[in-house]
Amino acid sequence: MLKGELRRQSILDAAEKMYFDKGYAAATIDDILSLLDCSKGSLYHHFDSKQDILEHLCRRHAEEAFSAWQHRVYDTPLQALNGLLYYSMPFRNGGERLLSLLLPLQNTTEGTAMRCALQDAMEALFLPKLQECMDTLKTSGTAYWHMARLPELVWDAHTALYGRLMQCAARLRRGGAAGDVVEHLESARFLWERTLDLPFGSMEIVRADEALQAIHQAIKHVNHLPGEQ
Repeated sequence: MLKGELRRQSILDAAEKMYFDKGYAAATIDDILSLLDCSKGSLYHHFDSKQDILEHLCRRHAEEAFSAWQHRVYDTPLQALNGLLYYSMPFRNGGERLLSLLLPLQNTTEGTAMRCALQDAMEALFLPKLQECMDTLKTSGTAYWHMARLPELVWDAHTALYGRLMQCAARLRRGGAAGDVVEHLESARFLWERTLDLPFGSMEIVRADEALQAIHQAIKHVNHLPGEQ
């Protein structure tokens, strides 16, 4: 890795620690620099602002999720599709840290920018592989579809599920019902199975108990941040 890229990664590491430990709103550029052997000028050479760093962190999380999916071994194309949908969402084991960054920024300008950066990166990485998974399922006779644009549309629906689950997480933080998460996941599974004519019960995406555990862990962390009680 080149020296410049090493510096970028070290800045991202320090920023993620500060955003996680203090919350994005409370963390400052000086806080980030306190963890680095780096000048403010050097930081701004790589990133334009605190928000720019946040957006790059989202892209890095997307790349890490994609790499985790790629390194798993799946016995069937259907397992590969479930795995793809699983890793493209932060509502899972290992996604709690990203959820802790996302949750306090729900319904803010920074949160919108962060969500767009994350979703754009996920789409660039996962959508071509989704197309491959769907083609393989169709060729094997497991799934049945013929519209060329269908992969894009079901990906859009998957992205919408992310938005819905974030809203559920925000409501849970305010004392909302866990059943909303369960209902959204069950509806998403039904949508995939009916749209692709897949066998009933074949789509898992993520277990509801795992998604709820990740959300509750994120809520617990966020509620202990300065200014978030």
